[in-house]
Amino acid sequence: MKFPLTSHIAPLLFALAISPLAASVPDIKPATFDLEALYSRIVPFPSTVPNDCRQAEVEVTPARQMAFEARLAGLLEEEYGPINNDGLLANFGELDERAHALAFRFTLEDSVTLTEEEIQETYEEHLDRFQVAGRAMVDFFFVEQKEGEEDTAPEFLLSLREKGTEGTPTADLRQLAREAEGEVLYSENPIRMVPTGVSELVWEIVSTTPPGEFSPVSRTNHGWHLFLVHEVRQPGVRPLEEVESTVRGHLLQERALALRDELRKDFPDPPEFLNDREYAPLERRYIRELYGDRIGEIKALRDVMINNARVLAYEGVIRNSLELTDEMRRAKFEENPEAFLTPIIEDVLEVQVSFAENEEQEAAIADWYGQVSSGTHPFPGVALLEELGLTHRVVDYGPSRRGPRGARLDMTVRDMEVNTISDLVDGSGYHRIFYLRDRVDRRPMTFEEAREDIDRHLLGSLMQEAFLKLSCQAWEEVTSR
Repeated sequence: MKFPLTSHIAPLLFALAISPLAASVPDIKPATFDLEALYSRIVPFPSTVPNDCRQAEVEVTPARQMAFEARLAGLLEEEYGPINNDGLLANFGELDERAHALAFRFTLEDSVTLTEEEIQETYEEHLDRFQVAGRAMVDFFFVEQKEGEEDTAPEFLLSLREKGTEGTPTADLRQLAREAEGEVLYSENPIRMVPTGVSELVWEIVSTTPPGEFSPVSRTNHGWHLFLVHEVRQPGVRPLEEVESTVRGHLLQERALALRDELRKDFPDPPEFLNDREYAPLERRYIRELYGDRIGEIKALRDVMINNARVLAYEGVIRNSLELTDEMRRAKFEENPEAFLTPIIEDVLEVQVSFAENEEQEAAIADWYGQVSSGTHPFPGVALLEELGLTHRVVDYGPSRRGPRGARLDMTVRDMEVNTISDLVDGSGYHRIFYLRDRVDRRPMTFEEAREDIDRHLLGSLMQEAFLKLSCQAWEEVTSR
């Protein structure tokens, strides 16, 4: 049977709260944090104060953030009425429990002392957790080396590099590549590159190019490359300075949990107490007795959490209060009809073939690709892949609104004709080859087709305007006090 929290155990719990716990956990005492410190520990920054409302000379401190949320909740209630929502009210009770649980956790954490030596030792014990793969952010331009052409760097890429080095904006370089009418592949935006997703030669070129500069125009098995390198991180272990907060947090949690387990030994502990949920009522009672007349700090924390919940709940209230007319919809549609287009539908089949580990496998990949691209063997050529002993995977995306994800993949598929096979594209540890079975291009929507999108745009902009108006008023009142 469950151990009931009725009046006959209240004296026992009270005795527990004031009993000499020093015998087993001597360092437990009410934490010294105040409300502002508590708020900083549970509310993520950056602040929810809109940028349009801020003054450059006024800092968004936790105290001002709390006051802002409280005032914004009040203004929302004045404008739209009180929230009559049983679910939200029930959630307030849950927030009360969460506030006590957070106070219990922070009390345990603040009772733990960590030394620099312990942090260093923990870091060294878990170096494997802080291994980082290399990565780079680059823009690329690529020209395929065609059979029979001279093995010299294309003048176009050399010219692009010269212009870029002289300061021509990347957007202008992309436009020049676009005007080359398919002769040049290029990235529409910087792409993320990792060593396992490209050949060793490509990674060597990128990783040895200083950030902010263009690589040399370089030849690989596939053609000629030019990279503009934005950022490079070599593989290795992150230094302690970068991960100290993670190490400290892990060690702190570990010690706090051990302290909690020691503390629980002094709680009434019948066999029915099996999990944290069943311990929670006793921990809340313990915290209330431990804090005594300082319990207001925890109640104030609950109020902060409630203000935050109230503000979020008003999103639905505001949305439901907005009335859209056909006149508003028509005006939004006619304002920019080109903004309402049907999606591109692409039906794509992909084959992924693991990178070659030796010359024999490299020749097998070339043999397979040559046969499927020429039509000698029907795509995707699974039987041929198995016959050649190549590790592979077939992915059938089917009709997709945007095609498979990934900037480089999107670019590759975008430039393909229906019923054609792409070149080999390097993925993360494997080659990717695509077959575009069908494509339905974008077209302008009719007003009726665009109605759902129009409503979404209108509701979003009107809600944003309403929140922004009251947010700026709340922030101005808070900062003018």
